[in-house]
Amino acid sequence: MHGVQAPDWSELENSNARDWIVSQAGEKIWNLLWKRSFDLKFYELADSVSAPWLGVRIKRLAASRRSILQEELGYIDGGTEVLVEALVRGIEANGGKVLCREPVQQVEIRDGSVTGARTPNAFHAAEHVISTMAIPYVTKLIPGLPEEHRAKLEAIRNIGVVCVVLKLRKSVTPHFWVNINDPRIEVPGIVEFSNLRPTREHIVYVPFYMPQGNPKFLRDDCAFIEESKNIVRIVNPDIRDDDFVDSRLGRLRYAQPVCEPGFAEKLPPFQTPIRGLQIADTSFYYPEDRGVSESVRLAKQMAAHIG
Repeated sequence: MHGVQAPDWSELENSNARDWIVSQAGEKIWNLLWKRSFDLKFYELADSVSAPWLGVRIKRLAASRRSILQEELGYIDGGTEVLVEALVRGIEANGGKVLCREPVQQVEIRDGSVTGARTPNAFHAAEHVISTMAIPYVTKLIPGLPEEHRAKLEAIRNIGVVCVVLKLRKSVTPHFWVNINDPRIEVPGIVEFSNLRPTREHIVYVPFYMPQGNPKFLRDDCAFIEESKNIVRIVNPDIRDDDFVDSRLGRLRYAQPVCEPGFAEKLPPFQTPIRGLQIADTSFYYPEDRGVSESVRLAKQMAAHIG
């Protein structure tokens, strides 16, 4: 018996996700399983997503299954704070400093080389600067960036997200990740985190992805929280008002890069034409999507580039 060979993603680089799914599975499958999810995440950009980006996501999730009915996912015991604290200890043990609440105002350049970063409190001289903040913020902080490289970075599009976190007394579903295709619900799915990592109460994420220009993105927090509770009630009609214990909301303007067909060619190298200056965000994981593993992989590459 021969195994199924994974696609050569480079062959699909100039195809969008919709055309690829339709060619492989048909229009009916696209409309049933994918169309609404894409419309509710990317809106008017739904046809601007590359086939490799979707293909790698499908492959990653398929690899998490022992069988068609048994999925295995992992998490960091104690949360990502454990990873961050370990990184801080490692930096400080090697003579570095971690400065919080001291935002960079400008990366300074002289004679084609980076000289350091200026904050409200000081100028921090440096031979190497690595930026990992969202690309739309970066270009405003580096006035000396060559125009061709700047144009490539500014061409990378992002969508925003408003993520509501609900704490409940009872579980909504027995599943970690639930995709939704229901005309009454305007999110592509919900994530019940407590079904992955045991917690005292039940924790559910309700993510509202959309371009920043969508009028809904500017709604107040209460509107999103109430809509999230209504979504949970639709998914599980046994959930009552007194089952909701607490809620929180996070809002990011630049949460998900939109990787269109041909994205690999459009993405500049993380080493800029400025000596000592590297720039990358989650766009540079392409065709992989956002994740801790991808962050570690790219961080190693960038650190090795300094050496």
